Amino acid sequence: MGQQYSKIATQDIMFVGLDNSGKSTTIKQILGHESLASTKPTMGFESFSYYFPQQAGCRTYMRKFNMIDLGGHEKIRAIWRNYYDTSLGLVFVFDASDVHRYPEVKIALHQVLEANSSKYVLICANKQDLSCSIQTSEQFQAEFGIKLTPQMQFQPTVGILDQNQNLKNGMEWLLNHLSEQDTSKVDENRAALKNKRRFAGLTEEEKMDKLKAIKKENDEYEERLRQEKEAKRIQIVELEHQEILQPGEEIQDMNGTVLQNSKEQKPGTAVLPERDVEEDTKPSIDGPEPKTEKPARKRRAKAVLSRTENQDADVLSQ
Repeated sequence: MGQQYSKIATQDIMFVGLDNSGKSTTIKQILGHESLASTKPTMGFESFSYYFPQQAGCRTYMRKFNMIDLGGHEKIRAIWRNYYDTSLGLVFVFDASDVHRYPEVKIALHQVLEANSSKYVLICANKQDLSCSIQTSEQFQAEFGIKLTPQMQFQPTVGILDQNQNLKNGMEWLLNHLSEQDTSKVDENRAALKNKRRFAGLTEEEKMDKLKAIKKENDEYEERLRQEKEAKRIQIVELEHQEILQPGEEIQDMNGTVLQNSKEQKPGTAVLPERDVEEDTKPSIDGPEPKTEKPARKRRAKAVLSRTENQDADVLSQ
């Protein structure tokens, strides 16, 4: 049996940090990509898809996340705030071997944590394969003046190693918590941002014209759907009539009007075939009994009519 994928909307995880901190290499390590040492600096942002196994009862579903790799150069660091409201979680990566940039890291980290106080944050002290003065959570808190909360986790990582258990543990902690998060607020923010970008740079008059054009397209689409449903309904009714009526057989409509043959029938009108009349062969002392209707054909016609009406209702409700 193949893998089953969750129907929950894809959520974003931000990867931020100063330039040359190893964010892109860390993401590739998580994804299992090769050629980790040849990673180029990120200009702007890049997005990577990651599927995380999520347990739901006795089944395991693959939950999709987008890992957003944001550039860390000072001139493009301002774009980070554009992704805060639409990201469910965050990973902050810094170069633990570059002591000279600790003050810059501290400023950036405090700004990120302040703007994302309600989110789960994984902090990676990267490049532990080099000489580092920060290797434990105690050293990290003392150096940057940050007290770790239950929504924060510190991990010393080495992005270029094939077996990086600390990074794996940190990502499992983050993804497990994000899988349990309520995403309604993030989904609302994403929808609002999408709508804002749709009308970016337009005047009020241009916005109204665009809204009218969108409404017209929606109305035309709904009308096409209505016509398709109506055509399908008529087709089903006609096919049903072809099955129960013989050529030249007299029929009557719902008002009791007798039609001579099926060609005179109006499309979509439910009909009943003419009832059979036969003599009852039961002997009687008072003479022959008057002609009576045979109920079998009548019951069959009513059953077909009921089935036709039910099919019409199902088509119209779709």
